Amino acid sequence: AVVSTQSTGLYLNIAGTKMDDGVLRMLARHFVNLQYLSLAGCVGFTTAGIYYFMVGQGLHKLSHLDISNCKQITHEGMKYVARGCPLLTTLLLNRMTSLKNESLYFFTKYCPNLRALYLRYT
Repeated sequence: AVVSTQSTGLYLNIAGTKMDDGVLRMLARHFVNLQYLSLAGCVGFTTAGIYYFMVGQGLHKLSHLDISNCKQITHEGMKYVARGCPLLTTLLLNRMTSLKNESLYFFTKYCPNLRALYLRYT
């Protein structure tokens, strides 16, 4: 895992790790200023864990999120991400073969600052 502070905020890259929903709950509680998060290829968490993006202090300050190849995130989970991360400017959804077109609607509705959406091999 890579954690660093930069002038633009907090950066966390835990791509490719196995985790449970408790890790996402901890992130939402203790990393409330997080701006960059990579969960690419992470396994073990569920849509219930993604719910923590939205509740309480959540991860509302995220501007960059990479959830590529996190195939366990459901349509409902995509809604939680979009509603919980209204400041997103960059979203990576590469290798999300089960992604529904309707899921992308959530990001157009709840993330008005979204400028880059990556859908490679989706």
